[in-house]
Amino acid sequence: MRPSFRKRDDAAAVDLGKKMARAKVALKTIAHRSITEEGGGVSTVLPPEPGDEKPTSQNVASLVIAIEHYDKTVLLTGELEPPGTQRFLSQPDLPKNLLAMMVPHHGSPAANPDYPWRRLVPKFVFSSEGEERRTRPAEGGLAKEIPLWKTQEKGTITLEIGPKTARAIAYAAGEIMILEKAPSSK
Repeated sequence: MRPSFRKRDDAAAVDLGKKMARAKVALKTIAHRSITEEGGGVSTVLPPEPGDEKPTSQNVASLVIAIEHYDKTVLLTGELEPPGTQRFLSQPDLPKNLLAMMVPHHGSPAANPDYPWRRLVPKFVFSSEGEERRTRPAEGGLAKEIPLWKTQEKGTITLEIGPKTARAIAYAAGEIMILEKAPSSK
């Protein structure tokens, strides 16, 4: 969690802290870039705001996680919204070879202007949305050439990443999208 979240004293944050303690979940405060290597992959946590600054909202300070596996990267953007989006995108060493990206802030159009898609150019985008988003499409500024799947329409979405292939699977919809495939040898 961000240092600013740990300092919150509102009922929701206090309740979450108590639940985590009862469940014996280890909490880690992350103020700067953090890298973890495990199971053949690398996870990098990329805070959009430096240090312990008090953000204007928790969403502005949402942590972004880049998961690298077989030289492919999946970006989980959490609740990120402007101006945290601009701060995140201004980092000099953003993930390369972006296979997939989660739409920030559950697809809120206000949190998804055009510049993240133009700057990061993912091959596939997915959005974790509930029923309340049916009338608010997540496309926002999403480039038309980037495929977008929404959980409200497709159900659970998973990514399978191998050394030479990658695909997205939508279980409820029964769909599979090939994101990367090894060249055929002739």
